[in-house]
Amino acid sequence: MATNGEEINPANAEKYKQFPNPMAVDSTPGFSQVDNFDNVGFNQGIASIGGQHTVSFYGKSKDGTVYVLTKDGRQAKPQILPLKEVISGFNSDQGTNFTMKDVKYYKKNEDK
Repeated sequence: MATNGEEINPANAEKYKQFPNPMAVDSTPGFSQVDNFDNVGFNQGIASIGGQHTVSFYGKSKDGTVYVLTKDGRQAKPQILPLKEVISGFNSDQGTNFTMKDVKYYKKNEDK
């Protein structure tokens, strides 16, 4: 929703509930997988944490910290947090053990 400029709310989320679906042939329509966010601009990338939680790339600080926009659950408000902090919080909430190695990065395809 963030990369498409749509309000982040439950009604709009219904359009994206399958995204990304790691079982689908094209799990990220409109995006191409990249190694990291090094050449990805603001609002042009997403990351999938273990295929279970998707965040939108917000940018990097001068020290290289990756910041993302995340919305955890229906009642939570969107937040901008370091990606590592989102992973830690997700692990704590969901009982998972994801690390940065479990993150897949995607860049929004350019419109032609």
